[in-house]
Amino acid sequence: MTVTAANPPAAAVSAAANQPTTVGAYLRDLPPDRRVAMARVCSMIRRSARGVRESMRYGLAFYELDGPLFALESGKRHMSLYVAEQDVVVKHKDALPGVDIKRSFIKFSDLNRLPLDVVEKVVRDSVAARRVRATAGTIPTQADLLKLWAIKEEAATPPPPRQTISLKPTLPPPPPPEPILRAKILKSPAPAKPAKVATANNASALAGGKTPIPIYEALAAAKLEWKRVTIVPGDERIVPLNDPLSNVSMLAKFFLPKGARVMPIVPNAAADYKAAGRSADALMQDLHWPLDLCLLGVGSDGHAASIFPGPDFDEAMSGPKTQRALGVMPDPMPADAPVPRVTLSLSAIAAARALLIAVRGDEKRAVIQSAINQGRASPYPIGRVLAETELPVDIHWAP
Repeated sequence: MTVTAANPPAAAVSAAANQPTTVGAYLRDLPPDRRVAMARVCSMIRRSARGVRESMRYGLAFYELDGPLFALESGKRHMSLYVAEQDVVVKHKDALPGVDIKRSFIKFSDLNRLPLDVVEKVVRDSVAARRVRATAGTIPTQADLLKLWAIKEEAATPPPPRQTISLKPTLPPPPPPEPILRAKILKSPAPAKPAKVATANNASALAGGKTPIPIYEALAAAKLEWKRVTIVPGDERIVPLNDPLSNVSMLAKFFLPKGARVMPIVPNAAADYKAAGRSADALMQDLHWPLDLCLLGVGSDGHAASIFPGPDFDEAMSGPKTQRALGVMPDPMPADAPVPRVTLSLSAIAAARALLIAVRGDEKRAVIQSAINQGRASPYPIGRVLAETELPVDIHWAP
């Protein structure tokens, strides 16, 4: 997971102009379908091949463990996984599409249906085979693998310095006062060129509260095919729809007049928060998954969406991967809205094709910085969200 802290849109444009030197930056520049597919395989390699070294080389995501072990390439309509241990490819060839045994690579043409269970076996078996080779002193040389994979050695550049998969980037110093940034919801400061919010049958989850209101004002002015857009709240207070605390009512005010589908996720008269959560989860199951976009706010206590400390925290963090929403009872109750909630689960948030965070104020900025530094050990819910998210995350902060 790579975290990018964004300030003026010009900074984002400037950063994009640079050639990617890390896998995270490389992923960030890919189209959404290829970015999601690549990120899932990259994350699996890091999890299943402990100690692997990740870098960008020859325009590929390279993974080394006592020498090159894998390389991952994104084509225009496919993804290729190069495997150093050729016998492992032969072992699993019948369970995988697009296997080229001669060049020892696997070509994936359907990025929406990656056989990740089989790919994980390839990764684990490759690590085991590499350890045997390391003991026997028979690890293939880089030249051997470049030849096997048909990568021209004369086109190769020297390996970069060791790069660590880091969860500890540094947020920039506070910029001059300015509105919350909209760079990821609008392609440019001009609202005439909006980025995709949702495709037909897909949905975006948007945050409640006051912080994102300038974003929604700009987005509502954009020229989108609003009838194809579905919006759900990333979390909801269990209150009547006409209550000022209702997040979906706030979203509806901006986007219903545009023709978007704004979907309530809480029954109007929900007495049991657990039942409300089950109802919301059932509604979410009818949406095409994953979400196109998830925009999160962060509280000064580090909560994200409505994932608060309390009796339901573990379920929100570690519940079934298929669970998309659940009811939660914050403990202690937030003073500004002391009511039970329904929230997206961590797995639902982390699966989104794009994840954005928008916050205001030095206190929340400090919380996010601490959460990034602490990684998976963070006591803040937002720390766990960032640590578990495979795709790059954009953080938009204003004082």
